[in-house]
Amino acid sequence: ISWNPTASTLSNIPTLSFSVLLFSTMIYSSIINHTEKELNFYIVDLGSEKLRKYYRAPQVGDVLGINDTQKINYLFHMIDAEISKRQKYYSKNGGDFAADVRKGSSVFPNIIVIIHGIEVFRETFSVLYDETLGSITRSCFKYGIDFVVTSTTTSGLSYALENNFPQTIMLNVNDPSEYEGYFSEKMVPSKNPGRGLLNIESGCVEFQTALSFEEE
Repeated sequence: ISWNPTASTLSNIPTLSFSVLLFSTMIYSSIINHTEKELNFYIVDLGSEKLRKYYRAPQVGDVLGINDTQKINYLFHMIDAEISKRQKYYSKNGGDFAADVRKGSSVFPNIIVIIHGIEVFRETFSVLYDETLGSITRSCFKYGIDFVVTSTTTSGLSYALENNFPQTIMLNVNDPSEYEGYFSEKMVPSKNPGRGLLNIESGCVEFQTALSFEEE
């Protein structure tokens, strides 16, 4: 699975088990296709912590849990500093991250920050949520820094912050009307476990969550 530089949310009600599966597919398929010079993951797993299994991969900077308060604060400080560094670089040299990637000449790796459990993050790290996350996600994707977060409800992100996350991937929900607020087409995925909806350039599509595997 690959995705365009953007901030994204994964809404999944009532369980996050398939969002873990989707994350696993994203991470695994990315790390087998890109080196640490091209891609860096930073994972804040405030759910089951099943994503910790990826911490040994060279493309993964760290996997942090709810007790890693100091490290999580440092991570956001580091990301903020990295954005400033990239802003200065492109201001001086022109161009942008996406253009450099298309030309195969990017001097920076794509950084993907995963926050699994945004409601827990909002409650536990309120200052980072209220003051830092919004300012970072407003423009980070311009510089090759992407955020992906999970929410157990459609209200997991504040309205102001949600505007910084233009892509939504929604797994099966109990109330079909929940889809209408996120997808222009009136579609409801089948009830098969792991089904969901997302928007692509051609419109709304249904997908099946599955583990990444090598071709036979």
